[in-house]
Amino acid sequence: MQSSFALAHLICVRGAFLLAMMTTAVAGEPLHETEHALYTWKWAGDDVKAFRGDDESPQYLSAGVPMPPLTGAEKTRGFVVFQTHWMTRSFPITVPTRDQISDRIDMAAAPGEFEPATFLVRPQKDLKRFSIAMAGDLEGPGGVRIPAAAVDFGVVNGWAKYGNYYTPIRTVIAPILKPVDIDADYSEQFWITLEIPEDARPGVYKGTIDILVGGSRAHELVLEIEVFDIELLEPDAAFGMYFDHGQIPAQWATADFMEKYYRDMVEHGMTSVTMYCKHGRAADGSKFVLSGAAARELGIDVDNPPNPGYYGFDQEVVYDFAHNLEFEKTDPRYPVGLDVMMERAGRVGLLRRDIPVLYVGGAIDYSWIEPTWKRLNIPWPGGTPNAVECRVVADRARARGWPELLFYLMDEVGGIHPHWGDRMMLWKRQVIRTLHDEGVRTVNATGHLYANQEYKKWYAKDRELGKHEVVVNEQGEIVDELLLETLYHHLDVCLFSTTMGAEARVFDRMRAMDKPYWLYNCAQPALHPQVDRFHYGLYTWRTGARGFFYWHYAATPIVKDGKRYWPWMDEKGVFHNTGDVWPLYAGLSPMGPVPTISWEAVREGVDDYRYLLTLEKLIERARRGGDGGAKQLADEADGVVEAMMARIPIEADRPRHRDVGAAAVRALPDVTVGDYDAFRRKVADLIVQLR
Repeated sequence: MQSSFALAHLICVRGAFLLAMMTTAVAGEPLHETEHALYTWKWAGDDVKAFRGDDESPQYLSAGVPMPPLTGAEKTRGFVVFQTHWMTRSFPITVPTRDQISDRIDMAAAPGEFEPATFLVRPQKDLKRFSIAMAGDLEGPGGVRIPAAAVDFGVVNGWAKYGNYYTPIRTVIAPILKPVDIDADYSEQFWITLEIPEDARPGVYKGTIDILVGGSRAHELVLEIEVFDIELLEPDAAFGMYFDHGQIPAQWATADFMEKYYRDMVEHGMTSVTMYCKHGRAADGSKFVLSGAAARELGIDVDNPPNPGYYGFDQEVVYDFAHNLEFEKTDPRYPVGLDVMMERAGRVGLLRRDIPVLYVGGAIDYSWIEPTWKRLNIPWPGGTPNAVECRVVADRARARGWPELLFYLMDEVGGIHPHWGDRMMLWKRQVIRTLHDEGVRTVNATGHLYANQEYKKWYAKDRELGKHEVVVNEQGEIVDELLLETLYHHLDVCLFSTTMGAEARVFDRMRAMDKPYWLYNCAQPALHPQVDRFHYGLYTWRTGARGFFYWHYAATPIVKDGKRYWPWMDEKGVFHNTGDVWPLYAGLSPMGPVPTISWEAVREGVDDYRYLLTLEKLIERARRGGDGGAKQLADEADGVVEAMMARIPIEADRPRHRDVGAAAVRALPDVTVGDYDAFRRKVADLIVQLR
């Protein structure tokens, strides 16, 4: 049984694998346009709303909010610059408060960090050819400088429509390739990303941002960055993104593009990734292998098969790691096999020997898989790996010095189904056992908690539903205990759904068994930066998880009338939308990945984790060998972290803990955007004191 969320992720991961296998020869996919043109949307109205829930009315933004009183200089200039927190959504009708209007932008970061900030421009008259640029380098203590080139500007002009969120919303940060025109009473949002050099000297650096209108300097902003006297540790957790390059336009999935995506992941704090690859075929050229004995058991006539070329009978598996055999030879993705992907990922520093990579390859030889699942009389468990093939792939990883590959099982398969759930778990355990016999480890994404009403809805037509015993927890949720026992005693690494699997008692038992667990989320928080930062930072730390993954790195296509549609940005920096989109973290373009606010928030979450990790190691050092003052400071630091963690329930992503109001879905409604920054600042100060 699958909840709507579980079903969505099952379709995502398993469907991605099957879709890639069915891909036909293509030299480059067309980028279709639709009538849905969110990019031209400007004004609020009935289209700008947030749904609180299925049975509640939408809430609307307020139009016609008056501007605060302006100074004479502001009136003469014809526009104001105002600031909101970068995690706070803004819209064209957003009107500043008086205290938000400012000519200063203040930032703080450690050496090596990328730090974001944002500001908005709201004119009282039409502005033509508006642009921004650094007037020079940022100057710090003793005349040291951060070069102007370290400051990257963008305009947040990529719109997206997604689920229970304001529609449309700004998300893609496009490069400013030419001056922009801004209409009167239209709040245009600009973005700053400042890369602090690794060797930056601690202290305060100041620079000036020139604002030009019509090519002439009309205003200036002070940009000030405090560089902490801190050396942040690299994360020790597996932070990654599901990334199936069969889900993006073929022409943008070549080896060179893949290297750009991997570099982008490194720059956003990722330490792991998924590898989707079909690694071989039958010796006679057939797609898959089936033994003659298995064919006879299945009733397949080997001399006159129903689908010639699908199964090669009694054939050997021929491995080809240079190519991705999910695709035809004419497809740009065909030359991007496992060797190529791993080499490109390693080249840019994404691979770490101490952190595994997820391998999603399915099977070539189905001689054991096909008859076994049919004997168990269960639904087709797509994506099941073949144990011998996994061992061959793992041997290649070891021989080439790659990180360990964790082999991905059937996606989100549980034991909650009233008729075949127990047999599905028997199947899952048998598959895991075959892989363990070949000396490889397994990983699986799953959830074990279901709303009672949702369970009944899925099986409403089952007349005997009431006769099936289920386990119900204190919150009234149905618990898949058969799945949990499989996870405890068979699976090597479990990816728990934050909305269906994050449970304190389960994590406690996992830790007691010294069993690693990671977390994942499929599309739930997409486009809300506070949730993205929370997941990869404070939440990962709070739960003790050893990794966190999102589905999916780039927007997956919407399929209409047999055509695939993506949101994408063209060479002119114009964002093209297709209506509702799947998760949008890195935007797509012919130049490579394009940043989004949510993707920047993921990086900030990883940085939160790095600050906490650095502080933890210093606390441990102080308690081992420090004097009385150092130990007292270590206790104080520990208390600061514990106080923040006490505000975060393990079940933070369960519906009862979420705010789905007008500000869109976000975890921890009582933790403000300012709280995140204040906590990081306190941690930074403690790091400096404990060094």
